[in-house]
Amino acid sequence: MAKYKNVHKTIRRVMKVRYKGRKVLPFMSSKRYGRNLLPQLFKELDFNIGAEIGVQKGKYSELLCKGNPKLKLYSIDPWKAYNSISQGTHDARYEQTVGRLNPYNATIIRKTSIDALADFNDHVLDFVYIDGNHAFDYVVQDIIHWSKKVKHGGIIACHDYHDAQVGRAIDSYIYCHVINPWYMLQEAQSTAYWVNP
Repeated sequence: MAKYKNVHKTIRRVMKVRYKGRKVLPFMSSKRYGRNLLPQLFKELDFNIGAEIGVQKGKYSELLCKGNPKLKLYSIDPWKAYNSISQGTHDARYEQTVGRLNPYNATIIRKTSIDALADFNDHVLDFVYIDGNHAFDYVVQDIIHWSKKVKHGGIIACHDYHDAQVGRAIDSYIYCHVINPWYMLQEAQSTAYWVNP
């Protein structure tokens, strides 16, 4: 339990979280801190094995790697055509990701998030950053299944909380699993995150 307290203490310090006397969840950063500060948090927590679900062009994967040179990152995305985005566009994004992550200790996994689960044992990741398909069912599945791959005391983070379906999925999981406390970054496309119990 002391280990979890240290994680929360580091979160409050690095992410500038208003905590004392506050009873309303989620706890918010005291200033407009975005997800670009998460790599520093992971580095300070000595979180060196992580996964990003939903990579697109690899820009955030690169930021995670730059922010923590010891990081072993798994970048997971099927790069498959859906909605109005063509397969050619996805193939180009995949190639951009390969080039962008080449200098880092990153493994690119071109699979759906659910198919990629079989590549990981439970409780091996220090963190997971979920930014895949934003439909409610997909977000819920990603949170439920990828939480099992994160060690106890690791961090689960989800981007785009203010997207209606993403927000409902996160709220449902938080409520049903009695996650307390949990945190929110103050940015246009907010990231919600919590410590895996």
